[in-house]
Amino acid sequence: MSDLSKLAKIASRRSFFLGSVLASVATRDHLADEALCSRLHCSPEALVRLRLCRAPDVDAPTFADDVRRIADYCAADFSTLLATIKDAAISAAVRDASLDNNDGWLMAARDRQDDDDT
Repeated sequence: MSDLSKLAKIASRRSFFLGSVLASVATRDHLADEALCSRLHCSPEALVRLRLCRAPDVDAPTFADDVRRIADYCAADFSTLLATIKDAAISAAVRDASLDNNDGWLMAARDRQDDDDT
């Protein structure tokens, strides 16, 4: 494993880096590095570079431009990278909301016996 690969693995555990975003997607979708490369249309070397980039702020007005610069720098597919980062942000927001709000809005459905069914 190269030094950059080792750093990229460390970066994947820090929210500042795009590696953490990609790690959450890979974990959620059960993707190995090869599958993640395939999804992002990039080489394994490009995936290492992607992981070491600063994670763009999805709420910033420059978000799309930031993702385009990252995609160009790392030779990844812009549209797919953009969609992947947005999707990860949405998943994180839903997860955080469900942790913060325990009112049961994500509660699983369950069978219940109505009075008319007896």
